[in-house]
Amino acid sequence: MLFFAFIFSNNYCYSQCSVPKPKNITVTKMNSCSATIKWNASANAAYYVLWYKMKTGGTETTVNTGTDTFYTVTGLSANTSYQYKTSAYCSNNTTKGYSKLISAKTLKCSVIENLAVSNINDDSALVLWSAACGATNFKIRYRLSPGNNQWTVLTNISSTSFQLTSLTALTNYEVQGSALCGTDTSLWSSSISFQTASVLLPPAPPNIVIILEDDGRYDTFKPTGGPSFFESPAINRLAYEGVNFKYSMPASSQCTPSRVSIYTGLYPHHHGAVTNGAPMITGLPMIQQILKDNGYYTGFVGKTGQSGDPIGFDWYAKSLSPDYVDPKFKVNGITSTFTGHYADISEKFALQFLDTVPEGQPFLLMFFTVVPHGPTIPKAED
Repeated sequence: MLFFAFIFSNNYCYSQCSVPKPKNITVTKMNSCSATIKWNASANAAYYVLWYKMKTGGTETTVNTGTDTFYTVTGLSANTSYQYKTSAYCSNNTTKGYSKLISAKTLKCSVIENLAVSNINDDSALVLWSAACGATNFKIRYRLSPGNNQWTVLTNISSTSFQLTSLTALTNYEVQGSALCGTDTSLWSSSISFQTASVLLPPAPPNIVIILEDDGRYDTFKPTGGPSFFESPAINRLAYEGVNFKYSMPASSQCTPSRVSIYTGLYPHHHGAVTNGAPMITGLPMIQQILKDNGYYTGFVGKTGQSGDPIGFDWYAKSLSPDYVDPKFKVNGITSTFTGHYADISEKFALQFLDTVPEGQPFLLMFFTVVPHGPTIPKAED
């Protein structure tokens, strides 16, 4: 007698996964609340799954990392041992199993990260870093670089930045940082080196030359609409290469009030010299005296608009007559008549003043010529 048996099953059969288990699983970065796990890629793996848990107790956790062969586990407890392993899966969701199991212990306190130095000048620098998990406070230390010098340690820093001060210009320093987590302290971070800047010296004070002509019209010169036949290349250059003010009004159209306003910066009704020949109020601050008191060498050539010797000047040549030919000047207290034309003589005085300026000292020169005040007598060649 023949007996036939038929066995039916509703289970599907899959082909065995050919992807090998991952190798060389390691912890590449560890702090007090996270760990970065890395492993070698397995050929033809569709995805990976990372498994981890506390070494003693705790809940098992698995994470699909996709095709990435690394993963940073967060939310860990400080000073605690964890176990890690990973598996490689085929496209049909089968696997040959997990890699070897590794263990690693989180730090008591994380080392600070992203230490940097910015805003460096001659005597200070700003140190910055990223907050470390679990940190309640920070400290930094710095010293001259290269090492072999004692560290200066700064503690009780509650923020993630600190301004170093009292540094030496053009000097190399290195700085490190550390985190405090309650009663625990992290290791010092790697050093960051920087060099302070050179001492920032204030800019040298400018030399000042004020040229004032007497009764000259603004529309005489080419830059302000003057006739083409009138050549004044030096004045034109000042206008073209400097600033040419479209509107500029004197405090008064008279000689004395206008000049005293330049000295004092005041309107005539405030400085007192409201008409020609009127004296200014005594004791008023004047720009030439202020500059002289602050290191300037001051000089004056020409028409002051005031009686007496010019005030606030180290050197002066004051016009005593409006004569164009053989004019009279008082030069540093000595009155003389000078042979020649006023324009040439006043120019020589200006150059003479410049020759007396002490080397390296800033100067102010007020060149207040009477040209072209009438009645005008031009030079013979003009």
